[in-house]
Formats: sequence, structure tokens, C-alpha cells
Amino acid sequence: MLESDVAVIGGGVIGASIAYYLSKENRKVVLLEKDQLACEASGACDGFITLQTKRPGIQLDLAIKSRKMFSGLTEELGRSIEYRKSGSMIVIEEESQLDLMEKFVDSQRQAGLDVNIVDNKEARRLEPALSEHIAGASYCPSDGLVNPMLLTIAFALAAEKHGAKICTGTEVSSIKAEGGKIRSLRTNLSEVKTNVVVNAAGIYASFVGAMVGINIPIKPRRGQLVVTQPSPLFIRSGLNDARYLLTKLWPDQVRGSEDELDKLSGGLAVEQTESGNVLIGSTREFVGYDKGVTIEGITAMIRRSTRIIPRLRQLFAIRAFAGLRPYTPDGLPIMDMVNNLESFVIAAGHEGDGIALSPITGKTVAEMITEGKVDPSLNSFSLGRFEKDHTQTTGEANPR
Repeated sequence: MLESDVAVIGGGVIGASIAYYLSKENRKVVLLEKDQLACEASGACDGFITLQTKRPGIQLDLAIKSRKMFSGLTEELGRSIEYRKSGSMIVIEEESQLDLMEKFVDSQRQAGLDVNIVDNKEARRLEPALSEHIAGASYCPSDGLVNPMLLTIAFALAAEKHGAKICTGTEVSSIKAEGGKIRSLRTNLSEVKTNVVVNAAGIYASFVGAMVGINIPIKPRRGQLVVTQPSPLFIRSGLNDARYLLTKLWPDQVRGSEDELDKLSGGLAVEQTESGNVLIGSTREFVGYDKGVTIEGITAMIRRSTRIIPRLRQLFAIRAFAGLRPYTPDGLPIMDMVNNLESFVIAAGHEGDGIALSPITGKTVAEMITEGKVDPSLNSFSLGRFEKDHTQTTGEANPR
């Protein structure tokens, strides 16, 4: 039998970050992952650390804090995570999008974010590969890029150096609670005695919640991506387009659109990795736990990306893949201690913001556990925001 102060369920970037920050506080931590580290969303996504896609408020505030943490994270973790302060850009392709983007950027500037609207000439000076037809862009010079898989592994190995036990191939099957307190959990390999359970299981968080009779409204949302052959660097920053922001924050703006990518609730997301490959995304689809890629999705992403970045037409697409992001109904993560079950903590539902928010999430949840309370400023991330009674399970079957 394993014994721990805290058992973290889920070996993605959120679970690994929490394990690291807890182990730094001398907590005896065991991290339980049923497959391999970063095998789900954290290993099937881009590496954007983009703040200008966040609404002003607590999410942007946390994202600003998280970005500052990234600047020293390579040295702190002792491994390369391929982090670079690249800047980020939201390309405004149509004049009709300018007014909404200007208002949104103004609200972010008032919230303390260094972001500006730039015209066609300046946008193309910053990113020469952009098409001549664009109307302009919003630009945030302090945003960055990171390798999500390297980041996840670095958090986990750093946690291990601080005494955490990393258990891959270890699936949790049940959680034992008595008198409103967590006592232990059962895995396919052994029993784990623990005082605290952190549910960082991403798209499977609802099934972990069901083990203790708690309904957690998280479901998978597929994002398809295309990878090109490597090429000398010609895209400097992380690039989105304004329609990416519209489908994320104001879906009514594109409802009924005949655009292929709009129909898939997607938007342009492009980055060039340190290896030279270009990642092109992405879609936002509710298709259950299907990780397949589709001709419709691939075609829509390639058509939009080559329209906005014509040079991409010179590259071969070498593969396509999809990841499942943990979606919540309001697009915000859940970071909370469950009131009716002492020491059951939820940290999941970040959807496409998990990479950018991973350091601050790990630090915040670790503080939540060590201090035994939730900071009132985190009320926007509470489980209670969805419904009053969380004691009924969803009744869904675990696809795994």
C-alpha cells in the first residue's frame, strides 16, 4: 500500500504542476496517471501562452501572474521547456471586425495588459509572412510559446526530485470516504492511503467526481491540428485570428456563418515550433471521446491558414491529429474544495487555457491545500457556480 498526504489524479500539465508545487511545500505526494504523462490534452495541443484571448477579470489576472512565472520556470525546473517570449498576435482579417477588437483590446489595457491594435503595415513588419489583405492585428509583445509535453514532464520530474512519487499506468477505480473525509483510493495496482485527493483528471474529471457522488460538468471538446514539414523560422509569434476570438468569446457573432471553420466552432491558431514544424489549428467540436481527424476539419484549417499566411502553401502537411480539451459550460476552469467532502479538491476544465495557466494553477491549488481554504477571489472558479446540488452523478460510463 502506498501512503501519501495528497494523491493527485491526472498526469497532464495541471496535475503535474500541482504535484510540483505541493512537493515543494514538503507534502508527501503521489501522482496517479492511468496512461503516460501528457497523454491527453497536454500532449495534443499548441504551446500558446496567450493572454490577449482572456476576458478581463480573474482569468486574465491569473494569466498575467502565470506568464510572469514562466520567465524563470526553465531554471527553476532544471529542464528545457522550449519557452520563448515570442509575443502573440490576433490577426484582424476584415474591417468589420476592427470595432469589436478595438473595444476588447481597450478593456484588456484597462485591466493592465500590454496589448495594442496595429495597422496592416505594422502587423506585416512584425510578421512579414502575413497576407497583404489583412486589416491589422492586435499585438501583445510579452506573450510566449512553450512545448506542452516538455513542460508537463519537467513539472513531474521536478516534483519527483522533491520527493513525489509518479505512478504511470495506474488507474484509479474507486475512492473511499468515511465521515465526510477521504481515507484512501483503489487503483489497478494497489491501494493508496491519503488524506487529500486532487481531481486533475481533465476530460475524465466527471468520472472521478462520480466515485464520490459529485457531478462535475466537464466534457470533452475536440480540437484538430495539422503539422507541416520543418522549415526555417518565418513565423515569430503565436498567431490567432479574430474569428478564433469570436467563436471562443462571442459565438453568436458567427452563428449561421457559411465559413467552413466557423461551422466547426474553430478559428486560426498557428505557431512555428523550435524544430521548425508549423502547427495549424484548430476546431472546437463536441463529438464525445472521438479523437479522429476529419477531411472537413483539415481542409477548413488549411484553407484559412494559407489565406492569411500564404507562405504555408509551400510546405507539405505531414500529419494531423486531435486532442480532447476539458470543457465547462462557461469556459472557465473549476478550482475548488468540495464543501460536503473534506479534502476533495477539483482542478480541471481549463479547456484551451491549461498550458498558459498551469504554473499559477499549481501554485494556487497547492496553497488551497496547505492553507485549508479557498481564496474568495476564486469564486468564479467554484463548482457551486453551476448548480446548488452536486450530489447526483451524471450516470455516464467511463469510455476507458
